[in-house]
Amino acid sequence: MSDSPPPAGWYPDPGSPGGQRYWDGASWTPHAYPAVSDPHDFGRYTPQAGVLTDCGMRRLPQLFDDVGRILRRGWWPITGISLAIWFLWLALAALLIALTVDLPSLVRAVTLALDLTQQYPDGRWPAGAARTVGAAFSGVPRFDSPMPYVAAALVVSGTGLAATCVQVAAVNRVALDAAAGQPVTWSAGWRSGATGGARLIGYSLLLLLVTVVALAAATAAVVGLTMVVPALGVLLAVILVVAWVVAIFWLLGRLVPIVVQVDVASGALRWTWAATRRTFWGVLGRYLLWSLVAYVVGQAVLTVALLPLSLITTAAALQPGTGTLLVGLGVSVLSLPLSMVVAALTYIGVVPIWRDLTDDPRYRAIAPDGSLTA
Repeated sequence: MSDSPPPAGWYPDPGSPGGQRYWDGASWTPHAYPAVSDPHDFGRYTPQAGVLTDCGMRRLPQLFDDVGRILRRGWWPITGISLAIWFLWLALAALLIALTVDLPSLVRAVTLALDLTQQYPDGRWPAGAARTVGAAFSGVPRFDSPMPYVAAALVVSGTGLAATCVQVAAVNRVALDAAAGQPVTWSAGWRSGATGGARLIGYSLLLLLVTVVALAAATAAVVGLTMVVPALGVLLAVILVVAWVVAIFWLLGRLVPIVVQVDVASGALRWTWAATRRTFWGVLGRYLLWSLVAYVVGQAVLTVALLPLSLITTAAALQPGTGTLLVGLGVSVLSLPLSMVVAALTYIGVVPIWRDLTDDPRYRAIAPDGSLTA
């Protein structure tokens, strides 16, 4: 019988009954998971030996394995749901434009301006041409008061935020199921788009409120100090800008998994804040790496997908008149949903990060017997 020490792995923590501590084959390491009473607490996660990095998360190839599995099993629901959400948003935006703007007058005014620009490329229009164009554009607004346009802008921006949150939640629900080997369905994506999206809207508004208050306070401090001591005001502005950048990266590392956790349960902010306490650099590094990869891949996909539209736009631009305007609008309408489909690449990259932090039995990255799930 051998007296050699046990192999590296996770074992009951001798200093914390009910907890787990990592044995490296020779001694106990600082990596530990305490005993918990909440069955959904992230601390019960006890991964297989040999698959973790020093930050307590799986190695980077597992991230790309998860993403590959998501794209193979869930590409069609992810694409379809994203397109449906953003075409619905575009339809709402088009309706609001039609209610607040006289479209025939707008087409006539823009056509007139394009014709004059084509005839006089040096910008030296004949006397009275500018007044004619101004008069044409004056008939475009349907209302004299600015309030309808302010309301329309608020509705468009608010529903844009809602559409983004619903898309993130719906896409990540599909990605969760695809990565964990669960059945992938459109209905599950739409249901989580509603429930998780609503939670994400609330967190987004909370973050927006905190941001507005912080910016207002910082602006007031800089302006007030500049009025007293200009040099100190400039110095404070520089310090605040640096602090702002640091805060953005700090919040990314602490809050990125929230966009997946909203699909699982309420209290996502509290869970995410606790789950990333010991894995900040692992979460931040993986998210920044995947964001870079997703950006490069996304730009390549968009370039190929929008190339025919770009060629059509270039050809139409050679012909002045209403056709150019309509073609340009058509390209813009099509490019937005396609861009948001590509943006889903970034969203699904958070799912592998989340899977490293949780022990939810439906979506665990590590099976109960300690082996990696398929």
